[in-house]
Amino acid sequence: MTNISIKKIRVFLAAVEEKSFTRAALRENISQPAASIIINQIEEELNTELFMRQGNTRKSQLTPIGVEVAETFSQIMIAYNSEIEKAYNIPLGKTKAKELLIQSAYADAISPDWLAAFFAMHNGDHINVRVLDRAGIIELLKERKTNYAIVDGAIEDSRVEQITLLQTNLQLAAHDAKALSTEPGNLEGLNADVVLYHDIDPTGLQRVKAALRKSPAPFSSTDVKILQGQAALVSVLTSSERGVVLPAPLAQKVAATNETRFESIDIQPTIGLDVTLALPWGAGSRLDQSILRDISLF
Repeated sequence: MTNISIKKIRVFLAAVEEKSFTRAALRENISQPAASIIINQIEEELNTELFMRQGNTRKSQLTPIGVEVAETFSQIMIAYNSEIEKAYNIPLGKTKAKELLIQSAYADAISPDWLAAFFAMHNGDHINVRVLDRAGIIELLKERKTNYAIVDGAIEDSRVEQITLLQTNLQLAAHDAKALSTEPGNLEGLNADVVLYHDIDPTGLQRVKAALRKSPAPFSSTDVKILQGQAALVSVLTSSERGVVLPAPLAQKVAATNETRFESIDIQPTIGLDVTLALPWGAGSRLDQSILRDISLF
């Protein structure tokens, strides 16, 4: 099983648990074709069919060997998660768990070194990590129902404080991003339709929309299309010539985890997003902020 990565195992187990390749793809933030390719690669590596077939169509029901493989993969994931917890120094079963929320646009792009440093500050307290959309995170912060969150943009609320970790840029991604505009990266010069990834700072969204409405691209000036979810993002980049406006870390993540060939370039003029650690007001004094800034977040 030397060519079967943890990522591939996660996709396989998602298909088993969801009993649907489409839902498995959504759960793992990849396209349905990418999920099918991964299942094919696992079957080729093991030289056997793991899912039942009806003609040329793969069903979500496991073959007897598929059941055995699913049990083995489940044990591998248990062992893997246990080792991750040891590496991050998070003992199991201790005290009340704290929580770190990560805005969905930056999920899986966070550096393990940064997370390890963050966890080490908490003296062995168990910290749950959860991915959520930006609006949901802010509501929980305002209600003091979560401990920490990685979000972009300013949160205008006296109950929340923010530690700026870095600034990232919005990018234009496409099969040939430079060809979309007479001036590469200039949204006002676009000569092709683009869509906008939804889960970013509203101020950044408004700046993008304002620039797009000045372009000659063939879409309604009152309706800039918004992509909901990363599976939809991968689908657009895989199957169309349209451009997508998205944060740079998300572009890098999609390029690294999907067999989707595209290029991404910084938007000009630059539209920057401050990425911050947000927390209930007064809690920041307990953290060594210099360490959080010195270690790269992405």
